[in-house]
Amino acid sequence: MRSVIDANGHPVDYDAATEAMDKDLREEVARSVRPEDAQAFFESYAARHAQKYLQPFAPYTGGGNW
Repeated sequence: MRSVIDANGHPVDYDAATEAMDKDLREEVARSVRPEDAQAFFESYAARHAQKYLQPFAPYTGGGNW
């Protein structure tokens, strides 16, 4: 399991988090951040998700049962 760190310093299963991402938005972020850099990609996606949906990306903020 590949892990990334959420906003609260907790490990998150990166593969599970990417499955929870909006496909179109994930592809948009992939054009500017290499998915191989999992932490940077995770953080960039979370920021874009918050801008687009006006709510945080739950896997990044540790919210709920995503």
